[in-house]
Amino acid sequence: MQLKNQIDDLIRKGHLRKYVDKDAPQGRREQRREETPRQQEEQQQQPRGVIHTISGGFASGGNHKNARKAYRRQSLAVQQVHHSKRLRTSGEEEVISFSEVDYEGVRLPHDDPVVVTLLVELFTMKRILIDSGSSVDILYKHAFDQLRISVEQLKPVKTPLVGFAG
Repeated sequence: MQLKNQIDDLIRKGHLRKYVDKDAPQGRREQRREETPRQQEEQQQQPRGVIHTISGGFASGGNHKNARKAYRRQSLAVQQVHHSKRLRTSGEEEVISFSEVDYEGVRLPHDDPVVVTLLVELFTMKRILIDSGSSVDILYKHAFDQLRISVEQLKPVKTPLVGFAG
């Protein structure tokens, strides 16, 4: 890049005039200046690449393996939202909310994972898992003792526990 800059500088100063074709198309820098501001903005906002990310355990479908498999096979609708302009950069957080309309076709009780696609720093980030907090409710033996619930009354859960954090 440094050599190219030096050659461009020599051309601008006229030292390489006899080697430069005046009828040749102008360099990239001059061509970019001729682009409209809208073209420049669209070019700058094109994603640089795609990043796939997701983490978390199983969502729903019940306590049995077959029920979870059947639940995963169901086809769920995904809605895409496109912004034609850049989002605010004033440091304010963007609020994402859901209404009753968003629940159309969702079986309740609902504990499906929410997965979105976002444009972050000119990278398309797909499969971003929105953390809905703890996906398990933990009661320790001491709580069951205080509730006077015996160990014989408890049933083991077959859903795998991925881990604890926080």
